[in-house]
Amino acid sequence: MINAMNRRQSGGLAALGCLGLSLAAVTNAASTAAEADARALTLTDAIESTRFMRDRNRNAVFFSPSGKRYAVALVRGDVARDGVWWELQVGEALPKPAAPRSIARLFTSGKGAGYEEVYGSDALTSGSNVPVWLDERHVAFFWEDERGVQQVMSADVEEGRVTPLTRHPTRVVYYGAAPDGTIFYTAAMPIDRTRAEARRRGSYVVTDSDAIELLQGSLRGGWDWMFNQRFIARGAEAPRRVVFEGGEVVSRYLPVNRTPAFSPDGRFTITPHSVLPERLPQSWRSYTLPHFQDMWKERDEDPNAWYGRQFESLFVVDMEKAHARPLWDVPNDPSGRTRIAWSPSGDRLLLGPTFLPTEVADDDARNALAVAEVDVATGRYWRLPFPASEARNIQTVRWLDAATVDIRVRDGRQWTLRREEAGWVSQSGPTDPSIYMSAEQRPVYVKEDLNSPPKLVSRGKAGKEAVLLDPNPALGSQIRFAKVEWIKQVGPDGKAWEGRLYYPLNYQPGRRYPLVFQTYVYARREEFSLYGFDGSPLGPGISAYIAQPLASRDVFVLHGPSRAESVDEVNVVADAFEAQINRLVDEGKVDRDRVGIIGFSATGWLTSYALVREKFRYAAAITDDNKDGSYMQAAISGWPYSLGEHLIGAPPFGEGLKRWLEHSPAMNTERIHTPLLMTVSSAAVELGGWELFSRLRFQRKPVEYFFVADQQHGSHQLQNPGQLISLQGRALDWWCYWLKDERDPDPAKAEQYARWDILRQQHKKDLQSLDASAQASR
Repeated sequence: MINAMNRRQSGGLAALGCLGLSLAAVTNAASTAAEADARALTLTDAIESTRFMRDRNRNAVFFSPSGKRYAVALVRGDVARDGVWWELQVGEALPKPAAPRSIARLFTSGKGAGYEEVYGSDALTSGSNVPVWLDERHVAFFWEDERGVQQVMSADVEEGRVTPLTRHPTRVVYYGAAPDGTIFYTAAMPIDRTRAEARRRGSYVVTDSDAIELLQGSLRGGWDWMFNQRFIARGAEAPRRVVFEGGEVVSRYLPVNRTPAFSPDGRFTITPHSVLPERLPQSWRSYTLPHFQDMWKERDEDPNAWYGRQFESLFVVDMEKAHARPLWDVPNDPSGRTRIAWSPSGDRLLLGPTFLPTEVADDDARNALAVAEVDVATGRYWRLPFPASEARNIQTVRWLDAATVDIRVRDGRQWTLRREEAGWVSQSGPTDPSIYMSAEQRPVYVKEDLNSPPKLVSRGKAGKEAVLLDPNPALGSQIRFAKVEWIKQVGPDGKAWEGRLYYPLNYQPGRRYPLVFQTYVYARREEFSLYGFDGSPLGPGISAYIAQPLASRDVFVLHGPSRAESVDEVNVVADAFEAQINRLVDEGKVDRDRVGIIGFSATGWLTSYALVREKFRYAAAITDDNKDGSYMQAAISGWPYSLGEHLIGAPPFGEGLKRWLEHSPAMNTERIHTPLLMTVSSAAVELGGWELFSRLRFQRKPVEYFFVADQQHGSHQLQNPGQLISLQGRALDWWCYWLKDERDPDPAKAEQYARWDILRQQHKKDLQSLDASAQASR
C-alpha cells in the first residue's frame, strides 16, 4: 500500500528529507548567507516559505501523552512541481529537547475538488491538519488514500511507516482520537445523483434548485453535499455509525467545533450535531446573538438554506454504545467559539463562551457570552463570574484541579476561578500576558514576532533558548522582508482600532508612498505573517493578499479589522479605514492619491460598499472571491438571507427595494470611480459578481473580471502554487500599474497591459465627466 500511495503522490509518503533545517544546518546556512547579497522577497519566495500548522488554539507543537516526544507539521509550496508539501517531524522533548527528524513528507496538488464537493486537496494544507498523538509511538493526521479520498492516517514515528486508520467510502472531514486510540470521525455523505440523472432524461420543473446549480448542470436540488454522519472506529473492528437521540440521522451542517472533546477515560466525547426540526424549541428564538437571529429568519423562509441548517446542540457520545444524547437544552454557539474542557473526574464540563438556558434573563447569556460548568449526567449548570466583554476572546479553558479552572484569552491574559460552597468566585486575573507567557514550562515551543519568522526553540534549565529548527533560514538573511509595525489607535467611533502596518522595503522618511488597505481577519500581534491575515501566514497563502511581496515593491500595506456585515456596520468600519489612511497621510508617509483597497470573501462586500460611499476616492481596488450585496448574486443563489437582507437591511421587494437602490454597490455603479479588479477562485461562483461587473463595463468604467488558473478546481482558500501565482501575480501587477505606473517587462504580459491601457483611458474619461458635473453643480 505504501508503495502505491507513494506512486500516486509522487513520493508523497516517503521520508524524503526536511522542509526545515536542524540547528547545525542553520549555522551553516547563516554563514553562507552572510556571503551573499540579500534580495527582495518575491511571490515565489512567499509561496515556497514554510509554515508551522496550528490548531484552532494556535498551538504548533504537539506533545505525546507522556510529554517525552513532540511533533510538528510543516507546509511549503513547490512552484516548480505545482503542488504543496506537508511534512511530519518528531523530536525528543524530555529529558533534553532535541532537534526534530522527518517522519513523513507528503506531496499534493493543493487544488480544490470542484463543484458539489466540500473539500479537495486544498484542505490538507489550508486548515488545521495537525499531528494527533495516539500513543507514544503513533501520530494521526489527514491524507489522501490511493483513491484520492481523504482519510485518517497513522505514522509510526520509529519506523516511519504510514498506514490508514480509516477506509471510509467517502471523505473524512473531521476526527479526534480517544486516549485508547479509538477514532471518532465525521464523514461526508455520498452524493446521490440518481434524481439529477432522472431529471436530465425527462422534463423538469424547478422546485428546489437555485440558478447556480442549473448553471453547473446539477439538477439534484438542495444542499446534501454538506451532509455528514459520525462514526467510531476501533482497531480492526468495522466502524459503527453513531445514533443521535433527538438529533437528525444526518447532520446537515459541518460541525463548528471540529475536534471532539473526550472525557479523561475516553468513554465519552462531546460533539455538536443538527437538532431535529420538530425538536427545535421555539424558546430559542429569545436568544439575541445577531447571527442566531439571522438563522431563525432564514429557517422560517427555507429550512434547507445556509443559515437555516446551522441549528446545532452539543451531544454526549457514548463511545462504547455508539449512542449520543443532548447535553442540555441549549443551542451550540454557531460561531464555533465555544471551548470545552472535562473535569479531572470526568463528570463535569467547562464551557465558554456559551448560551445558557432560556430562563436566564440577562443579555449576556442570550448572546452566547457566558461561561458555565455543566453536569454531564443531568445538564444542571453553574455560571462562572467571567467578564462578558472578554468572552468572545476566549482561547483556552482548562481545569487545574477538581475545583479550580483557568481561562485564557487571545492576547495571553488569564483568569483563575475557584468553586466554593457558595458558587464560583474569581481567584485572580486578569494576569498580564507577559506574566502568563513566562510561566509556560513547555520544553519546546515556536517563537516569533511581528518581524521575526517562526522558529522551533527549546528552553534550558537556566532559561536560555536554543534553536531546534529554523524552517526559513533564508528569510532575513538571503531574502529581505519589510519592517512591520503594530498600530493601535482610537477609531472615529471611540473604540480601539488595531492592525499591522507593513513599511516599504526601502522606506525613506519624508517620502510619500502608495498604500494598500487589506480588509480581513488580521494576524495577531505576536505572529509573523507574510500576507497580513490570520491562518496561513507563510507558505501558500489563500487569497490575493500579498503584504510582504507588495511592500518589497515599496508600497505601504495596512491590514486591519473589518468585522462588519450590515450597512450601518460597514459605514462605521469604512470610517475607521479612512481615519487610518488620513493619519498616515498627515504623518507624511502616504500619498492620498495613491491608495488602494482589497477585500476577500465577506469583506469583499465591505470593499465594494466603500467604493460607492464617495467619502474617499481610492485609486484602485480588488475584490476576491466575495459576496458583494448585489441583487443578482442573491437571486442566483436562491435569495439566502446571508447574501441579501442581512447585508442591505431589507428584502429587495416593495419598500425594501428602495433600500437596495440606495445601498447595493451594484445598483450604484455610477458612484464608483475606482479601477476595480474582480477575481474568482472558487468553482461554481463565476456569475456571483456579474451584476457589478456588467454594469461597470456597460458604463465604460475600468473593471476586469479575472478567473484563476483551472478555476473549476479552485478553492475559496487557494493552496495550489500555480493558481496562487496566477491570482497574486495579477494582483501585484494591478497595484503596481494603478498606484505606481509600473509594468512588468515580461513580453507575455503585453496583452494584459494593452487591455489595462484601455481601462486607463476609460478611467480618465470617467474622472473628467465627474469633474465636469461637479463644476456644473457649483
